[in-house]
Amino acid sequence: MHGERFTIEIEPEVRLWLESLPPHHYVIAEQKVDRLAEHATTLGEPYSRHLGGKLRELRFDLGDNAQRITYWLAPDRQGGTAMNHAEWKTRRHRALLGEAVEESPEYDRLYEEAELAHDLGQLVYDRRTALGLSQAELAERCGMKQPQISRIEGGGTMPTIPLLRRLARALDADLTIELTPHHAAA
Repeated sequence: MHGERFTIEIEPEVRLWLESLPPHHYVIAEQKVDRLAEHATTLGEPYSRHLGGKLRELRFDLGDNAQRITYWLAPDRQGGTAMNHAEWKTRRHRALLGEAVEESPEYDRLYEEAELAHDLGQLVYDRRTALGLSQAELAERCGMKQPQISRIEGGGTMPTIPLLRRLARALDADLTIELTPHHAAA
């Protein structure tokens, strides 16, 4: 992790909404908040948008519906909004603080999938913007609809390999898939 980790505070109604999510959607939300906590001032499009002043918007996709959570950065570089808000300590945050964290292979698997979807979405977004293409133009190039591109860029879906090939061709890029042995990954 680079630099300090920001504290994320949420309003009570956001906490209730989070608690109502199915487990696989909750893990996606936690992964996005972990990214925000680690890169609050640098997390950019398509995941975060600066709304002006200290106000920003965290964006993520939970399948069929995009979510937006508005947050702001206080002068002391702590994320959050105001009093009566609860700090959101994600599972990863609790582990970093040395707190006990329950073992959950299913959570770990879902979190890893959310990380991969996020990383892929960032790659697609970066390449599309480098080419000066809109989402609609990219969608047309690969025979898709614009909302499908938006979901991919937002980390809301993991495309199949044939779809990745189409995306790569439409982005004038090569698709490279690697398997790296664990001992060499560190």
